[in-house]
Amino acid sequence: MKSLGFPAAALAVSMSAPTFAGEMASEFVLYDAADKCAVIATGGGDGDSGDWESSVCEGWRGFPVLSRFAFGRLFLFFGFPPDGDGPHGRDSFGQPHVFGPGIEWRIETEGEIHRPVATIHDWKVLGEDGNETEVFVVSRVASLADRSGCVVGYVVSTGDEQAHDKALAIADHRAKNFKCGVDKPEIAAGGADLPPLYAEPR
Repeated sequence: MKSLGFPAAALAVSMSAPTFAGEMASEFVLYDAADKCAVIATGGGDGDSGDWESSVCEGWRGFPVLSRFAFGRLFLFFGFPPDGDGPHGRDSFGQPHVFGPGIEWRIETEGEIHRPVATIHDWKVLGEDGNETEVFVVSRVASLADRSGCVVGYVVSTGDEQAHDKALAIADHRAKNFKCGVDKPEIAAGGADLPPLYAEPR
């Protein structure tokens, strides 16, 4: 099992993998809510479903990470969101969880053009039995042109030594042409069951 809790030296590491279009490589960005995020909105109290907080965080070369804590859960959106008010990023886990601290960005290179197409991020979910399950979540990165980002796949890494390779395959071969709101995320759960998911009501 490979964790995305990257040491500082890993930030410069790149890994190549085959794809259908340009060359693919990984770049790692440390997610630090204290130093790399700015709170942009908060709410709570009477008439709300509990306290919530939205932040914009540093991502890859100007591509933001939008994080939101609501309903006792963390929601993430990678890239440029659609115009208008959010919330953006509606998928999380139903049980207590922690995220990070590293985000793996899959970068497609064609000639002089470099663009992120997906992220792989590491979640640890606490089950009712007290055991922890680790999951790689693969997300589509929303570009300025399409502004469409969402979860593309879930790979349970607990008990699966090939989990990271599976996450790379989903990122490289599904994310770019994935239709958010239409296509269903891929689930790879070989070594353990996928923890219950939570989708925020629309």
